[in-house]
Amino acid sequence: MKKYSKYLIISLISISLLIAICFIPFNASKLIPQLEKQIANELGVDVHLEKLILRLGPAIKLKTPIMHVMFNDGTKIAQFNNIKFYINVFSLLKKEPIYG
Repeated sequence: MKKYSKYLIISLISISLLIAICFIPFNASKLIPQLEKQIANELGVDVHLEKLILRLGPAIKLKTPIMHVMFNDGTKIAQFNNIKFYINVFSLLKKEPIYG
């Protein structure tokens, strides 16, 4: 019986940690320069992100409170509030990302 209780405790702790990771947001502001550079290369407009928050789970969620879109000379085109990007984790395993 003690043998099974160790496995039960280990499995419950593992499940608790996995669930906790899904609900804890991580500060991903280190990724902002890379994202801004990639958006500028792909779309031809400059973007400024205020802050970036990453949350893991069945879908990877990237959230930014304010995103400024500007021309290359610095003239502001638009401002978007509360932008959220969702990427399905299972589609990454298939190597065919589905963005939602």
